[in-house]
Amino acid sequence: MIHSRSTLLALLVSLPTVTALAACDQTGACVGTGGIVDECKEGWTQEECTDWDEQEVNGASWSFHLGGSCEALGFPFECADGSFVGQAGDC
Repeated sequence: MIHSRSTLLALLVSLPTVTALAACDQTGACVGTGGIVDECKEGWTQEECTDWDEQEVNGASWSFHLGGSCEALGFPFECADGSFVGQAGDC
């Protein structure tokens, strides 16, 4: 009986960690092109990016890059609102 409780306790303790790690693996960069200014949002989910694409936020088409970073996708400058752009003057 003690062994079963220990196993159950270990599972209950580790489950939130496993769930959090799985959620982290589902984030990436969301890139908006063709709008006011090309920009990138980092740490987004596919669902968030798809929502912006469907709404055509800022007149742009938005594409999701799983595990991607804005800098690696060519957006090295971070604006005050957390967006990343290709040139500092685009903020």
